[in-house]
Amino acid sequence: MARRVVANSSVLIFLSKIGLLGILRKLFEEVFIPDAVYREVVIEGGERPGATEVKNASWIRTISIKDHAFANHLKQEIDDGEAEAIVLALEIKADAVLLDDADARRIARTLGLNVKGTIGVLLLAWRRGLLDDIKEKIEELMEKGYRLHDKIYRKLLEEIEKDDK
Repeated sequence: MARRVVANSSVLIFLSKIGLLGILRKLFEEVFIPDAVYREVVIEGGERPGATEVKNASWIRTISIKDHAFANHLKQEIDDGEAEAIVLALEIKADAVLLDDADARRIARTLGLNVKGTIGVLLLAWRRGLLDDIKEKIEELMEKGYRLHDKIYRKLLEEIEKDDK
């Protein structure tokens, strides 16, 4: 089990949109975010989903990265929050980094990090009995702007059906 994770903005925002930010606390012992993610979600987020939830979540710890040069290098390909999340995950030897963006996920895996996204978090919660209807939550996510390719969505539903038996 991943005990300490670093989360990027999109995972925090989408889980907040469906009222499940707290599921991270139940799944992982420690949840960290870098300064850039806090800035994106809370400060720049204003009234948007996730801003208040993350600001009030005392169990989410914000940490400053040390290797700004490496983060700046990564920012040539991915956004600030994703770059800092990857760097922080490496620095604190996190068990996983929570990212949705395909480029960020590819880079993180190349660097040897274990990667999960919003859907992966929901699957983990469902498999641990923390969610009753995962299909409903995935559909709610998609209604709130989460993009999931049809082919991946169908494969996901097949996996859920198989595991449900």
